[in-house]
Amino acid sequence: MVGRSLAAFRERNKQRRVRATQLDPSLDLWEDRKNELSEFYRVSSEEIDAIHRGPKRHEAFSDVDSDASLFTAYQERTMVATISHMLSYTRFDDALCLMKTTDRAYRGRPRNEVRVLDYGCSIADYSLIFAASGYSIILCDIEDGNLELGKWRFARRGLPFEAIPVNLDNLYPKFEDIDVVIAGEVLEHVRDPLTATRNIFEGLREGGFLWVSRYPMVEVELDDAHPDHLTEAYDARKDVEEFIRLKFEQQPIERGYLFRKVS
Repeated sequence: MVGRSLAAFRERNKQRRVRATQLDPSLDLWEDRKNELSEFYRVSSEEIDAIHRGPKRHEAFSDVDSDASLFTAYQERTMVATISHMLSYTRFDDALCLMKTTDRAYRGRPRNEVRVLDYGCSIADYSLIFAASGYSIILCDIEDGNLELGKWRFARRGLPFEAIPVNLDNLYPKFEDIDVVIAGEVLEHVRDPLTATRNIFEGLREGGFLWVSRYPMVEVELDDAHPDHLTEAYDARKDVEEFIRLKFEQQPIERGYLFRKVS
């Protein structure tokens, strides 16, 4: 009975935090997300549904042998990708699991002084639920592409944030004084994940956390269903994993893979 009560409490707490991310907490989560997309893209709910059910424009990634062509592919696919991410699933469960660790690690420190970088933020689900709990947020993604919806979601809610745009002159941004880097579903989508990871390491404070969803700890798919999983990233996976194991200490966590900077 105690176990059931605890599970029910945790579920209520999760739902409370999720509702705090919504524009209209009285709505079903998916309806709220669909309304948000309609407002951002200035199209009807029916059009959002049609785009979500339609082709995913994988052909955009048929020839991405340069940084410029990869940027173009991501920018061409931005609307389809963000709608798909918003309506297919959320990242809230992963974020809440990670937040259990950060809440413990930074207990006694004001949350608005704990700097969380959402690296490759896209729709910014990870960072949005952290922001709703009071953490300080930095968004990072492709300028004039995936970054724009994330920035709009924060601004629409009146939540403070910083933004680091990625462009052809700043492919793997450098930053400093970050406490937590969330890199969910991102490193397998870049052409040089080792440079990206090195810059993440340099930008983290000593004892700071890096969380990844799968890559590089798990071999990701290279197939027609995942055209934006890049061969370059696939080939570099072992080097990225070795760098992380050398520079970080793995931490226990229920979802994804968590590391703490130790050297």
